[in-house]
Amino acid sequence: MALRPTMRGLTAFEAVMRTGTFAAAADELNLTASAVSYRIKALEEFLGVALFSRVHRHARPTDAGQHYYRHIGRAFEEIERATRDIMATGRHDILFVHSAPTFATQWLMPRLSNFFIDNPDLDVRVTATPEPADPERDDIDIDIRYGRRHRPGMIATPLCRETVLPLASSEISRPYDGDVMATLRQMTLIHSTQCLVQWRDWLAQYAPKSDLALVRGPKFDRSFLSIGTAREGLGVCLESSLLAYPELARGQLYPVAGVRGIEIVGHYLAVPRAKLDSAKVARFRAWLRDELDKAGDWITPLLDH
Repeated sequence: MALRPTMRGLTAFEAVMRTGTFAAAADELNLTASAVSYRIKALEEFLGVALFSRVHRHARPTDAGQHYYRHIGRAFEEIERATRDIMATGRHDILFVHSAPTFATQWLMPRLSNFFIDNPDLDVRVTATPEPADPERDDIDIDIRYGRRHRPGMIATPLCRETVLPLASSEISRPYDGDVMATLRQMTLIHSTQCLVQWRDWLAQYAPKSDLALVRGPKFDRSFLSIGTAREGLGVCLESSLLAYPELARGQLYPVAGVRGIEIVGHYLAVPRAKLDSAKVARFRAWLRDELDKAGDWITPLLDH
């Protein structure tokens, strides 16, 4: 059984402690001073301790009263804060999305306005950090991760399949005399250190006897930096068609002619176990799936050439 005094008594006690007098508390609560005194008397009887010492029509808080108010006052402040937040939010619900930084930058944020249009009753809060979201610590509904690393309590499903392949700007993406390896030897290799497929992996599959120097070239720990460097014509990056979608769509990057890619499942959508049946999570998941399908319909023919 919960040990809870009446809210009438707690409200009267908090008002007296905050305003300083029974009369001021009575004015605020639209009560008489006698009614406030009666409610506090009932609270004292429930607690079994005196909260005020009453001398000559004056009431001063006892040590017990001051100690109790330190806790009760914080509780009322928290209630007021929560009330302000919910009133400011109005009828809008909030969807908390955490994402890997490059996916957020390259793919999610440019499309999020479409989700707002289709879901005007949802406010979306997005954070993007390399570390997986922690459902025990973070207020999170969805976590979009790169790789299979997730916190306990998160249920992850593959987001889509991606193709990792060499990409370069239009000026340098065509092979010299049709020789792909000759083309790559003339280029600066850009390294994405967090990519699930590294240059050595690609070469092991398609050119195991290659003499490409893999120790040279700039290295970046974020894919959007590697993609941006390649976009500026400073080399060739080995990156995901999904993450490089904006540059591919605008004709700023092209697959190096004649190369093939390695297909992977790189990104996962993780949801806290307790929110698997959430309606707003289901709406975001369906929207994201639709957007990925649209992108796949466009990009697959390009990668086949």
